[in-house]
Amino acid sequence: MVRAILYDGRMIVFFLLGVVLVVTALLAAAMESGARMHADGMGMVISAYELWYILWPGKLVVTQALVERHLHAALWQLVAVPVLSLPAWLLAGAPGVFLAWRYRPHRHDEDDEESHEPLFIFDQLADAAKREGFAEEDDDMAPDRGPGPEHDDDDDDDDTMPRGR
Repeated sequence: MVRAILYDGRMIVFFLLGVVLVVTALLAAAMESGARMHADGMGMVISAYELWYILWPGKLVVTQALVERHLHAALWQLVAVPVLSLPAWLLAGAPGVFLAWRYRPHRHDEDDEESHEPLFIFDQLADAAKREGFAEEDDDMAPDRGPGPEHDDDDDDDDTMPRGR
């Protein structure tokens, strides 16, 4: 019981992290549009590196120096540069959409029988009607045509409607 509660808590955290990343991707796309207007000559898609340099050039230089000094100089060239060459909205959006979709609340597994139950309700009702003696040939929606003057087969026109003859 405790394990299920912790798993549900983690699912909510991952779902909210995914939503935050999707919102960040949308903001990055908006900032990319603003940066494109600010810097002439930019292409259709601005890399995360170029966007970061346009918006916060001092932070980019400091981050590069910290990574090269404290981790390894080659790490910036081998990992950070290729990753930052992708658009910022893709870097935040792809994992955000994955997390939000994978850990969405009220998600039903494919082998859950209760989730498929409403799909077969018509078949169940039809089987129950057959068991109770209703035949498929009987049309229960057809009017009852019993003997009498009001149910004459020769004249099916409604007498209240004016005739256009």
